[in-house]
Amino acid sequence: YDLQLFHDGGSSIIRNINDNASLYIQASSSGTNNIRCYPNGSTQLYHNGNLKLYTDSAGVRMNDSVKIEMGSSSDFNFWHDGSHSHIQHMNTGNLYVLCQSGQINFETGSETMCQMIPNGAVKLYHNNTSRLETTGAGVNITGATSAVNISHTGGHCLALSRSGKSM
Repeated sequence: YDLQLFHDGGSSIIRNINDNASLYIQASSSGTNNIRCYPNGSTQLYHNGNLKLYTDSAGVRMNDSVKIEMGSSSDFNFWHDGSHSHIQHMNTGNLYVLCQSGQINFETGSETMCQMIPNGAVKLYHNNTSRLETTGAGVNITGATSAVNISHTGGHCLALSRSGKSM
């Protein structure tokens, strides 16, 4: 016998004892797979006959253009379409990125684009060089700066300097 179905007093078990054959679970008479289990290997989940999620030695995987949708109204989604990765937040509240320790970096793998440091600076980079950084005293800008219009209101004067010299 290649298939066993039994109850051990606490759990119901379906066991394929043929190590060379897969176990399929099909929920309709059409023969469409819902779950396929390979012996000592991958498990695959299907929807309407289409593979949606599977496991392999690296972990859990999904094919391109398969969304992970969360929330009862699918308010938060993320997916990869084969060319681009997407994070989508819609309809409700705010999107929070929480970091309990360390910092949040946006990087390409070879260069930094932005760093957000808890209780510290936010740094924006161009071509892996820090160009704008918040500080406890305000903002530091490195490099040439251009503006179409600068307006200032309040009792303090706007001071511009170059290498410590007023302009």
